[in-house]
Amino acid sequence: MPKPRDTTIVIGHKRPDLDSIAAAIGYSFLLSEENQPALAARAGQTDDQTAWALARFGFDPPVAVMDIAPTFATVAEPAPSFPATSTIRDALLRLGTGVRALPVLGPEGQPVALIDASLCVAVLGRLLARLGSAPQNTLDHALLCDGPERDIPPPVIFRSDERLADRRAAIANFDFDDYIVVDEHGRYLGVVSRAAALSPPRQRLILVDHNELSQAVPGTDQAEIVEVIDHHKLGNPATTVPIPFVVDVVGSTATLIEERWQLRKGSPPPNLAGLLLSAILSDTLAFRSPTCTSRDKAAAARLAERARISKIAAFGDEVIMAGAGLGQRDPDEIVAEDSKDFITSKGLVVVAQAEVRSLHEIAPRAADLNAALVRLRDNRKAVLAALLLTDPVRATSRLMVSGDPHLVAVVPYARAPDGIFDAPGIVSRKKQLVPALLAAIESG
Repeated sequence: MPKPRDTTIVIGHKRPDLDSIAAAIGYSFLLSEENQPALAARAGQTDDQTAWALARFGFDPPVAVMDIAPTFATVAEPAPSFPATSTIRDALLRLGTGVRALPVLGPEGQPVALIDASLCVAVLGRLLARLGSAPQNTLDHALLCDGPERDIPPPVIFRSDERLADRRAAIANFDFDDYIVVDEHGRYLGVVSRAAALSPPRQRLILVDHNELSQAVPGTDQAEIVEVIDHHKLGNPATTVPIPFVVDVVGSTATLIEERWQLRKGSPPPNLAGLLLSAILSDTLAFRSPTCTSRDKAAAARLAERARISKIAAFGDEVIMAGAGLGQRDPDEIVAEDSKDFITSKGLVVVAQAEVRSLHEIAPRAADLNAALVRLRDNRKAVLAALLLTDPVRATSRLMVSGDPHLVAVVPYARAPDGIFDAPGIVSRKKQLVPALLAAIESG
């Protein structure tokens, strides 16, 4: 990973779909073209549809970033190790060049000491006290770390993957001003100062396809959000300074990214155009979703021409079928992969969505999916969990619900004998299901 101030990370939500991945890649590419170093990242595993689109247009998945909070690796500075057989003079000469501290490694490469000027003086003072005078060439011949009279204290060591925030209280209580950083195997990596550990630089972030901390990569509250590009409801974190913040009424974040390419750089490369087109078609269900706008269609037309895709409708069905279907997928993965949290006066409500090739797929998996929905509700401590199972080609859905019986009773759809709600014509969680469901819960 780059140092926080070297590169801006462009990243989507914790359960990345094709739109969030394509938007991150598309916008980071645009910024890099404008000489603004940017890195596309993902905060979770890619789904089948996204993997298909990435492979189809020759992209690797973005780098995985599962926690953005500053760690000791973020602030560790490489410092050459210092031999344990060095003399006090050697140490003082090295420190005289402006080096803050000298890491001393044992025979197996493990850190055994961290030497600074005050420690050198203390060692020399103890040595002279023991000798009773200052024999000639004491500095040249006295080994810094040899002999019990040296009494070198062990260094304070932190692992590179530890969060700085988790160790801030301990650092504040240490008498030392510098610490050693090691990897997960205990191998020396570098040195960090107290000042750097207590006031680390914040990673610059651009959030795409989301604006809520609950959906963001862990540690976002310890990062510097410099821009937001989204098409969902507001739930944004506070920022210390004004930032570009776009939440627009379109069906796909990829549409907003394409429009920025149009304004600033013309058209994206053909393979990137194909990836962004796939994202628009995915999020708008090939223009069948009520969230789809004329801007989505216009952006898709421009991207299709650039990607040399002549039949958008046929390609749209290809995109949808790449991700649709329950198959033998793990039920816990199905209910969690595309789930979102909503706060109501009754408590937390979790609404997930999964696509199916046909509603007939549901019956054989219903028991497993219902059990997974119960686990999802319990894990999130939600009062209600719902799973919208959508057939995007036929533009219809069924809704599974688990939770407080009083809340289940107000679900605004007809309940079938199998206990699952029929939701004909419902394909959009954001524009159709969630507003109706939350309104019923609040008034129920």
